[in-house]
Amino acid sequence: MSAPPATPARPAVGPKERRGPGRFRRRWYRLAIPAAVFASLVVATLVAWSAETPSLADPQVLTPTGAGPDGSSQLAERLAAEGVRVEFVTDRGEADTALRRDGAAVLFVPKPTIEAAQLVRTQYWRAEGDRVVLVAPSPAELWWSGLPARYQPSRWAARAAPPECEVPEAVAAGPAAVERRRYSAPDPAGICYGGGLVRVGDSGSEAFVVGASDPFRNDRIDEAGNQRLALELLTGRDRVIWFDALAAEPAEAPPPADPESEPEPRSRGELDRSGGNAFAGLVNGYPAGVLAGLTLALLLAVLVAVARARRLGAPVREPLPVSVPAVEAVVGRGRLYHRSRGRAAALRTLQAAAVERLARGLGLPSAPERAAVVAAVSAHCGMSSAEVERRLYGPAPASDEELTSAVAAVDELVATVAPRAGDDRSGPNHFERS
Repeated sequence: MSAPPATPARPAVGPKERRGPGRFRRRWYRLAIPAAVFASLVVATLVAWSAETPSLADPQVLTPTGAGPDGSSQLAERLAAEGVRVEFVTDRGEADTALRRDGAAVLFVPKPTIEAAQLVRTQYWRAEGDRVVLVAPSPAELWWSGLPARYQPSRWAARAAPPECEVPEAVAAGPAAVERRRYSAPDPAGICYGGGLVRVGDSGSEAFVVGASDPFRNDRIDEAGNQRLALELLTGRDRVIWFDALAAEPAEAPPPADPESEPEPRSRGELDRSGGNAFAGLVNGYPAGVLAGLTLALLLAVLVAVARARRLGAPVREPLPVSVPAVEAVVGRGRLYHRSRGRAAALRTLQAAAVERLARGLGLPSAPERAAVVAAVSAHCGMSSAEVERRLYGPAPASDEELTSAVAAVDELVATVAPRAGDDRSGPNHFERS
């Protein structure tokens, strides 16, 4: 008889070679998951911020007739109660004409544009006793206005701050929510609210640059000293020229091909919101809160899908790609139980395995009744039925020490019953402890 051919020995796999890909995946998860959470927080913050920020292209935002939360109808009513006449104009020429008649006035620009900034430049340097109030201009708009002020680093949202200056309008108002965009001026005495309000010029021609629109909006005017500050700024003269270039009507469109149909005129704000794009017009038809809610719901659905083990749908049973030794499987399962503090599940698993092995060794049918197992085991080992039931069907342990004691008791019971049941360790029904 010839000897069987020798099987070539498989090269040993080192720890680094065996665990390299797994360690790489774990490191990738440790980097990717925090990055994904951070990105989700950034997206949620941006969505919430955009929902809270009014769109200046909306014709009802910061206008004396706007009755919504971002309108200024309450401010217009309180100005009228103070005896100040409000003139709402949307054309630069009309605004310039209104400023030249009937004495000094306040030029109020709540929605700055380049066109409005050019009007501010003309009016400020005219030096006829007028006042300019410019709300939250960008660096480009501030440069075009020609005001001796500079743009500074800004905040995400406006906050109420004390005036901390000697400007009479700010001192009379007290704390107000204007510190969002910040500005600086040549004279430090004219800087209030940490840069949220800047006064430049003199009594002959003065200008105020306000860092936030909160004091002029219906939903913020009653907070802190917002109302008082808005009235102090706008009641310095008998008239307020309220200039809104974004609400101006566009130039006439060419005549339609069908003489019987006349296109309905649209404001410049409507054209800016849609941009001539049908999809953009459809999206802008929904309130900002609805779009923000849908975006956050979509983000939440993505996070839930990632949390549910990186797949959509129920888990699928798949065969293992390699053979896993029993010892590694047992140790791995034990570590999972230990990490999740699953003492009850671990003990139930061991008790179920012990009952199954005892039933096979004692000749009991498959899935035997609890009473039958207790009676058979008690008869073979001479142990009381109560003790056998406690070991095989006892309560869940409350600590690791109780779990260790319960496992030892189950192992002792199996080892005690095995010789009396005629256990054959070479057969399929042996009680070998692993």
